Amino acid sequence: MKEFAGKVAGITGAANGIGEAFALEAARRGMNLALIDIEGDRLQEVKKECEALGAPKVVAITVDVSEYEQVRLSVERIMAEFERIDVFYSNAGVAGAGTLGNIPAQDWDWITSVNFLGMAYYVTEVLPIMKKQGTDAYFLFTVSIGGLQPGMRIQSAYTASKHAAMSLAESVKDYAVNYAPYIGVTAFCPEYVNTTIWDSEKRRPEKFQKPYDPFYATDDYQAYRTNFEGRIKNQGYNARFVGPRLFRAMEDEQLYVHPHVHTHQMLRDRFARIEADLRKDEELDAEFKALEGYDD
Repeated sequence: MKEFAGKVAGITGAANGIGEAFALEAARRGMNLALIDIEGDRLQEVKKECEALGAPKVVAITVDVSEYEQVRLSVERIMAEFERIDVFYSNAGVAGAGTLGNIPAQDWDWITSVNFLGMAYYVTEVLPIMKKQGTDAYFLFTVSIGGLQPGMRIQSAYTASKHAAMSLAESVKDYAVNYAPYIGVTAFCPEYVNTTIWDSEKRRPEKFQKPYDPFYATDDYQAYRTNFEGRIKNQGYNARFVGPRLFRAMEDEQLYVHPHVHTHQMLRDRFARIEADLRKDEELDAEFKALEGYDD
């Protein structure tokens, strides 16, 4: 996708961080914008910034992406306002804390609902629109390095949700290749970006809240939150790189974008472990072949 001026972009998680940075760059490029976030007041501020930067038309839509009906209505609103969707950036995400085995059920529900189901809901609603339009379109997903790195004993709900998000992005790519080759896909896989994701608790919907759960008073929870905040603030890239980098990815039709080059060896090491086990199964194939079939 090369031309953006006058096109329509929907962006979830647009009130802060990565989503806001992308929205500001889209505004500079003359795109019409549908800004989507659970934080309605902050969304209005970003709307004004985008208008000041040259976006022809901007609408702000307050949405809890974990609620399918809200997602459906937000897409209806976009179509009512603009009659088309050319770019959709499924970016909204939250991060929890704690060690596997301690993470409570409501955190698994919350993180999975926002980081994966919220994306799946928008794919369900937006992909058929893009296919029907039959013109150049683009789907972006914030997958994060969590969708590529090995699973970890800490923040396990987050990395599991992001592996699911990666599979979803790849599924959209496969769909596009087979049914709608004019739709591009990018999975954005950064490590730390200096955003407020460390403070996701302030965006936790009431349905996922159980403040009386003793887990939230443990050192496991509190220490990890403090550590995560420090890493985000001290090691995180400036979010201003996000917009230019992702527009380049759309221009180049790059599927996997992982800008934190220092993480690449970790990924190569994972791939090497997978390759080693593939070779092991190939070596053992003859030994177990007879057991894999059925006797006559």
